[in-house]
Amino acid sequence: MIQTPTNYATPTSVTSRDALDATHKNNRYRKAIFEQICLQGIHGMTCDEIELKLGIRHQTASCFISVLKDKGMIVASGKTRPARSGRNVTVWTRVFSGIVKQETQELFNVKPTFRTEVI
Repeated sequence: MIQTPTNYATPTSVTSRDALDATHKNNRYRKAIFEQICLQGIHGMTCDEIELKLGIRHQTASCFISVLKDKGMIVASGKTRPARSGRNVTVWTRVFSGIVKQETQELFNVKPTFRTEVI
């Protein structure tokens, strides 16, 4: 299992990380954040927009943005947008290349859903 990062390895951060890993919420958050960024395409999303869309705390969103960035799945787009604070913040986009690390393949194994209409 890949552990989530900690904030400077402080005891409370390590405890929080271990609790998150034990409940397996780390995969759920990582997938949800990655999905939201992918849905926006080249427009991307800021951490603030992710927080609002998913209803999660800043610490959780920024933690998993770091995880996705370290795995090479998202990158800073080079653009910024104002957050709720009024500061300009980084816009994150998915990596638009054919190269995906092997360990991230499970995020792309999505079963298609088909909608049929009865005539």
